[in-house]
Amino acid sequence: MDKRKNIWIGTNNGLALFNPKSEKFTVFRNIPGNESSLSENRILSIKELANDKLWIGTTQGGINILDLKGTTLLNAALVTFQHIDANDDESGLSHKTVRDIYQDSFGNVWIGTLGGGINIISNKSKFFKTIAYSPYRGAKNSLSNKVAWGICTDNDDRIWIGIDGGGIDVFENGIKSNHY
Repeated sequence: MDKRKNIWIGTNNGLALFNPKSEKFTVFRNIPGNESSLSENRILSIKELANDKLWIGTTQGGINILDLKGTTLLNAALVTFQHIDANDDESGLSHKTVRDIYQDSFGNVWIGTLGGGINIISNKSKFFKTIAYSPYRGAKNSLSNKVAWGICTDNDDRIWIGIDGGGIDVFENGIKSNHY
């Protein structure tokens, strides 16, 4: 549920918006040839950020961003999404499947991918920093596995990252401080 009481549901066939008053759904889907539609129909994560934008992580479609301010959500065909895709430079994701999205108390956005580690978008820049998986045992400041399933923070602003088959990595001030 977002701040406006909209109920968002990620499905394998698009992004659904449920209206509790009318008890009806509006579904947003990928429309081939329409660059401003949802980039991919399989939704893995949904997160409303502090700037009133809804970030949607997809399977093989990167991130879709929906500005909730001033957007009429009644007609799915009129809604436009911004996209962040995977690419090889610092303007894109390290992998096109996004499993989790988290905004920390400093406004940084942490993006857990399904094979490209963690991407961080600093609140002070538009560029990405990637915390990558390293196959070398004991590699300092890397993830224990390249598949990150979940991200959260604790009361001390440490970031906890659930790793597929690799336990939990804990980061303090951008540096890996522990592994469980």
